[in-house]
Amino acid sequence: MRKILLASTAIASTFVVASANAEVSISGGVAMHYSATSDDFTRTTTSDETLGLTDNTITISFSSVTDNGLTLAYSSDIRSTTSQNASISGDFGTITLSNTAHAAESFDVTSPTMVGGHGDLITKPESAAGTDITQVRWNEADTGSLDGNNIAYYSPSINGFSFGMGIGGIDTTDDVTSFGVKYSMEMGGATATVGYAASEGAANVTNDHVGAQVSAGNITIGIGSSTEEASTSDKEETTSYGVTYVMNDQLSFNAGHVNSDNTLASKELTTTSVGVSYTIASGLVARLANNSFEYKESGSVVNDGSIMNLVISMSF
Repeated sequence: MRKILLASTAIASTFVVASANAEVSISGGVAMHYSATSDDFTRTTTSDETLGLTDNTITISFSSVTDNGLTLAYSSDIRSTTSQNASISGDFGTITLSNTAHAAESFDVTSPTMVGGHGDLITKPESAAGTDITQVRWNEADTGSLDGNNIAYYSPSINGFSFGMGIGGIDTTDDVTSFGVKYSMEMGGATATVGYAASEGAANVTNDHVGAQVSAGNITIGIGSSTEEASTSDKEETTSYGVTYVMNDQLSFNAGHVNSDNTLASKELTTTSVGVSYTIASGLVARLANNSFEYKESGSVVNDGSIMNLVISMSF
């Protein structure tokens, strides 16, 4: 007991010294996920159901303010791979160095969704039993082609207008460039936001995305549209629509639709989702979403059905 007390005192003293110069916070979270698929396939080597943990992470953040008013911040997000972000902020805006976050991601305005719903399918449709669908997407704001260390600049908001730009992957043969703009305005009790983002990632994968959202009272509606071109035979064009209704502090509903079409590869995927989110207690949220889908190749239906996702998220 004495050893534990001494160790605890030493740790506490360390944090007291650190907190004299910086604010330190530790947070974490995990989600328990169950999914059930009902489609055209009879599986023998894989299951129609999955059960596991997702989004399990621990985040440690530090921040401090210098004598001349600059804010210095650093965070480390520990998952299966570690995400690190450092930034310097002031009246001029923010300069960041990150190994995961790219400028385009901050300006993706799209259809509202929920965990496990359209645009955020944890378990995704398959093109064959146990085979993931490729060259069509369920999320039109996907920036999965962006990777590597990058540096970016983000402007302050000027009368609702903001922009950002960044470059990364300079230690590889394919530089990653990204930028975006966003504008928000109030109109008659509603808030409208429009955004545009574009990027070029590894292997010269280009992506552009435009979207808009309008929030009025408890209702938010939105639309997003993107084009991603990976080669002369792979060009995905994806559009989504969504609406969220917040009934109260505990209960909200979401519905949405995504259509992804790759005419060069003769593939098409459509998903339609309905879902509900319920806050059981502070830091404990349950979400249930049902996603109907249809997947085609060369104009013929290859697979259709539905995926039900139940996600219970805990944050600390």
